[in-house]
Amino acid sequence: MSDAVVRRVRAELIELAVDQISKPIAHEFDIRIELAEDDGEADVVVEAASRSVRPVVTQILVSVRLDGDTIVVSRDGGAQRVEADLTEAEPDIATSFRHRLSDFVAGCIAAALSRLNAEMQRRLGGYGGS
Repeated sequence: MSDAVVRRVRAELIELAVDQISKPIAHEFDIRIELAEDDGEADVVVEAASRSVRPVVTQILVSVRLDGDTIVVSRDGGAQRVEADLTEAEPDIATSFRHRLSDFVAGCIAAALSRLNAEMQRRLGGYGGS
């Protein structure tokens, strides 16, 4: 049961991310969303790369795990996190949890774009770039 909940939350995160990536963002950046497994844990990896400034790439790592009866969704080791009771994703994801996940995804996208923008500015300005 707990594995199914974690898979359900990961799938919801991916669906929300795909829905939130607007056409202007997708036009400038190549955005890839995938599951990465490491040591038996699977994380959602969002990778964004600039199409105009190469090689500017950033990754956002999102972890979904259970801590007892609490679902913990965190970005980059806890920089941003959402917690929910297991009942909020069983048998389906509750509307309130979906809204919190949507806000979380928006924050992840904003963080990735902010990182990309800063790195692009450095490279275009000739600072620290190749």
